[in-house]
Amino acid sequence: MPRAGGYLALAGHYTNGPFDSRQRYWRSNAFGKWTAAVGSSAQFVATASGYGARWNASGQIPSRAVAEGVIPRFGSLDPYEGGNTQRCGTWDK
Repeated sequence: MPRAGGYLALAGHYTNGPFDSRQRYWRSNAFGKWTAAVGSSAQFVATASGYGARWNASGQIPSRAVAEGVIPRFGSLDPYEGGNTQRCGTWDK
């Protein structure tokens, strides 16, 4: 009978981007899988995954604001624009 086992994968990423208002983008991912024999001819498989990110964003800027010198090319009209997102999923087969 095969032994139970599995794995876990984790990843993360951080960047500030080229913008005047620092982006502070952070992303993390996780994925795991576990398998166990059930009897002599079947397997139980469980998987789970997750994702999360948060950031500040310069957003879309009007080209006329850059052309008129109101803000530089990598500037921002609202330096507090940004967001966060999360997803988490688990499922069995």
